[in-house]
Amino acid sequence: MITLESVGKTYGSVTALHDVTLSVERGTIHGIVGPSGAGKSTLVGCLTGLVTPTSGRVVVDDVEVSAAHARSRRALRRRIGMVFQHVNLFDQRTAAKNIAYPLQIMRTPKGDIAKRVAELLEIVGLTGRGDSYPSQLSGGQKQRVGIARALATRPPVLLADEPTSALDTETTTSILQLLREVCDQLGVTIVIVTHEMSVVREICDSVTLLSAGEVAETGTLEEIISDKTSRLARALVPPPSIPDDGYLDGYTILDVMFTSHPGEPTGARVLSAVANLGGDIAAGTFETIGSAQVGRLAVSVPPDVAGEARDALWREGHAVQIRRENGVEVEL
Repeated sequence: MITLESVGKTYGSVTALHDVTLSVERGTIHGIVGPSGAGKSTLVGCLTGLVTPTSGRVVVDDVEVSAAHARSRRALRRRIGMVFQHVNLFDQRTAAKNIAYPLQIMRTPKGDIAKRVAELLEIVGLTGRGDSYPSQLSGGQKQRVGIARALATRPPVLLADEPTSALDTETTTSILQLLREVCDQLGVTIVIVTHEMSVVREICDSVTLLSAGEVAETGTLEEIISDKTSRLARALVPPPSIPDDGYLDGYTILDVMFTSHPGEPTGARVLSAVANLGGDIAAGTFETIGSAQVGRLAVSVPPDVAGEARDALWREGHAVQIRRENGVEVEL
């Protein structure tokens, strides 16, 4: 559905994107993450045809955006719905008229517009609120109107730029559920630009980490988290919080991260290794991502295992053994 091949973009002496290659499968949700200045906005611009790459190819829905003429790009943009962080609704238009706006630009017959708007209000859970103005809607309801407006022309691709960063936790969950339903039920391919790893964990099928304009990591979530040395994996499953009450003074803390799948006793082996180390679990988190369960443990090792004995155990003992046999990453 979406392919970028060795895409580069420079602005004078500034390189915004360098040799970016990635692909997004049809009917999936792909997350793009990275720090400020990583090139996320430029990448979105290349996908929509608003930014022309300096090098490489951008293909969206079998159309090479990077080689299309201006008129072709305008037509393509109608096949890409946009959802914005701040929604950008017209304050003087009702919810229904905001949704109808793209259809009016395309000179769609009024009867067809009314029918499509009613369908979309039902899809986004706002049946009966079509006559409400933005000032009469909550933040989550406004975002639902924005999603409905983006879907008005039945685009095969939806680009969502920080769609939940201005929403509270409960509303964020409902919006993410709606986007998942849009993908699964309507077959829309969705690209989400976000800095929130919780969003990626919640609904993304695959993810790309941009860093200084380059692809640092990309793959399905299960591929990413299976690499315990991955920066992205560690960001997706952050370390657990350890109480700062002094009871672990003098202890060594091991950061243990592992991935297991149904039928694999990896978790049990990790716990057994912890016991054999003479340690205990000070804190832990477990996440289920796809078909994989990811665990991250803070293991406390007592002072009497410290020094040379601990180093020998580290080199020859259970920590190394379990890392080799089960793909467990352990750090001092």
